Amino acid sequence: MFTDALPEFRADWLLAGKAASTVGCHLSLLRLLADTCDSPGLADVRVWVGDASTVSMRRKRAQAVRAFGRWSESIGDNDFPWWRNLPVPTEVEKPQPTATPDDFDAGLSVLSSCRDRAVLSVLWGCGLRRSEVANLLVADVNVADGVLVVRSSKTGRPRVVRCRR
Repeated sequence: MFTDALPEFRADWLLAGKAASTVGCHLSLLRLLADTCDSPGLADVRVWVGDASTVSMRRKRAQAVRAFGRWSESIGDNDFPWWRNLPVPTEVEKPQPTATPDDFDAGLSVLSSCRDRAVLSVLWGCGLRRSEVANLLVADVNVADGVLVVRSSKTGRPRVVRCRR
């Protein structure tokens, strides 16, 4: 059964620097697949992917199976030799509402403390996530060069961010 290889799949993916949240999502979906069928073939997986209630979840299921199939093939196990034949559903991208310069100015005008204005300015000018701003240290800010060091991004890796002035 392919589930015997899941711990090794997890370890290899994490060693390759993949995001732990992505690996966790793939593993939970693959376990869900195993609960439906012991030794899935392409037809079984197509049905399982199609049974998801949303396009987004169908896409995630297909991505998990294809990721595992690709990995399995790369180590010589080839548990899912048909993984390339499993289509990944496409999602229609909806435009996301974004803040405008007027929104930024309006936000600054209602903030009274320097700290709050600085936080809003970093969010706006550098495009950091809330968690990244919360974890910033003074040593991470290089005003002269206009950059910030984000010690732990969403992928767990550090990155340097150039800020607009």
